[in-house]
Amino acid sequence: MVKVLLVWLCCMLGFAGCSSSKKAEPSSASNIEGNGSLSKIQNKAVVHAAATYFFDGTIQVRLLKVEQDSRCPKTAQCKWAGNAEVHFDLVFADNKKYMIQLNTNKRFDRVKNIKGYQVRLSSLYPAKEISSTIQLEAYIAQIEISTSTYQE
Repeated sequence: MVKVLLVWLCCMLGFAGCSSSKKAEPSSASNIEGNGSLSKIQNKAVVHAAATYFFDGTIQVRLLKVEQDSRCPKTAQCKWAGNAEVHFDLVFADNKKYMIQLNTNKRFDRVKNIKGYQVRLSSLYPAKEISSTIQLEAYIAQIEISTSTYQE
């Protein structure tokens, strides 16, 4: 639990250092609000498992699960970086629900285009360790949401 809090604190402090004391009015594509811990940095959000976040008043984002977390543990030397499949639930203003899967490894889909928006997985925390299993509640995903020219 202490590790989760430390990772979360580091993320929050890192993000806080990027903002100025003067608040600029965000564009519609960069307004992310949440009901839990959240960083407002342009179009980036830190999404905790089981918390729902709102983007631009039109999209609800929720981290559902992380599967097949085969990422290389931070103290190991691996032949490949591994991958974690991160599943999100997106609900739009018209109540249409989409379940998407994004991956941590660049060999697989890290970006999805849905209803005029692009959703990108930037990173997943905490890093894996050799002798421990990460519980769902401990996962924190950093995502980016922006408007997209791609339409379904």
